[in-house]
Amino acid sequence: MKKFSWVLALFILIVTTVLPIAVGAETAKCCKLAADLRWISGKIYSGTVFSDGNPVNCTDASPCNCSDKSNFSSGCYLSKGKTVGPEKTAITCDDGNPPYYKTDAQGMICLLNGIKMVTNWFSTIVMALAIAFIALGGFNIITAGGTPDKVTTGKNYIVFALIAFFISALSKIVPSIIVTLMGLSK
Repeated sequence: MKKFSWVLALFILIVTTVLPIAVGAETAKCCKLAADLRWISGKIYSGTVFSDGNPVNCTDASPCNCSDKSNFSSGCYLSKGKTVGPEKTAITCDDGNPPYYKTDAQGMICLLNGIKMVTNWFSTIVMALAIAFIALGGFNIITAGGTPDKVTTGKNYIVFALIAFFISALSKIVPSIIVTLMGLSK
């Protein structure tokens, strides 16, 4: 268990330090949103965002100010699968088209998108492991045949599964709390 804890702590440390450094060192380019994202600060200069369920077209002449509570009371919702790029730079995305959403906050949106994507995958993998541990623990308890060691092993597997569920929940909750405290999303 101690070895597992150290490996998990090292993995979390690497992910939380390397991902921001990699994104920060990157030149401005497009990123594709892996999930819907609510943005409450800055302006969007192109594309269609959603505010309170209603589509709003953003243009260079009339940008969407996501921090304006009178027009965007719950912020701007950016749609999954759309590309985000810098507002000032004329770039093309991997598909050969200009970015769907143009914004000055492209770097932060892409960073949050990367963190969200990593935590979604991490959570899915940990949940699958937790389910496997529960099945293995239940199997050990059922087939123990009165052997106390097998019952203890089965109980330990179930405890590991509960810890995995807790870690999976934290991997979803902690980034959301940090983003909210930074005032970037709600």
